[in-house]
Amino acid sequence: MIADEDSSSEATHAKQLTVAVEYCDGTFELSLGPDSRLSQLAAQFHLTCRNIEGCRISLNYRGKRISNISQRVIDVVRDDPHPTIELIATERHLKCQSNNCKFYENEFRPPELDMTIEELLTFKYNYTFLESCNDYVQWLFPNSFKSTFNDLSHLLTEEEAKEFRRNGVIGKRLYLAYEMFMDFIGIKVMNTAGCLSILSLQRMELALVHNVHNHLRIRRMLACLSVTGFRRLALKFLVFLEKIIQQYFPGKLDMIFMSSWSKYSNKNINNALKNCGVENAAVFEE
Repeated sequence: MIADEDSSSEATHAKQLTVAVEYCDGTFELSLGPDSRLSQLAAQFHLTCRNIEGCRISLNYRGKRISNISQRVIDVVRDDPHPTIELIATERHLKCQSNNCKFYENEFRPPELDMTIEELLTFKYNYTFLESCNDYVQWLFPNSFKSTFNDLSHLLTEEEAKEFRRNGVIGKRLYLAYEMFMDFIGIKVMNTAGCLSILSLQRMELALVHNVHNHLRIRRMLACLSVTGFRRLALKFLVFLEKIIQQYFPGKLDMIFMSSWSKYSNKNINNALKNCGVENAAVFEE
């Protein structure tokens, strides 16, 4: 059921529609606007159904899936004399569950991403996807920080972090994920000892200087590596990155390095991370 917020003549170009959806034991209302994101709609849904942490949100109009909510979509639906819009909210898992380990074991396909870890790793050289998609990095590098870009991703639990450090299959895939992300930002991983080299200064400048949302991605990666058995890689990356900034990007990345990334160095590391130094033996074989 769709209801206009205003039935006046000016309502034709109003920015929002309210969609009423029957779910569980009551009626749930979603406000749709041209700036709405499916992840934000999911967050609204979670506030009503608190026993569900995540769900797949899908909007369909006249049998076609609405991939993004633009003003054009709102206007078309509003002008339709017999509008039929369907919202599909499928329960995914209970709140107590977290699927980061299952994802890395290739047993879970995040609905918003719609691919397994093995499928995601095939995008290694697809720089357009890795730059523009905002739903993959939270699964690639899970940590204990809530994402502002993907409400459906899961926080990394303490038990999951322990499993990441212990599980050889997970460890090898996380190492491949690290290689993929390094390649994306123009850095070549030489070996498991953490040695790095410049692969492409042009790509590095694009990813780090111009596309600043990658700053948060790097912090997420450092936070993940530091507790999942890859602290060695995080430290090597910080040393390498500081030298690169000083040599090639002076004055451009110094502030973000000092205020965000350097917090994961040995000098600034907190006590909680000091206790996560166990390395994944499947990757770091002495």
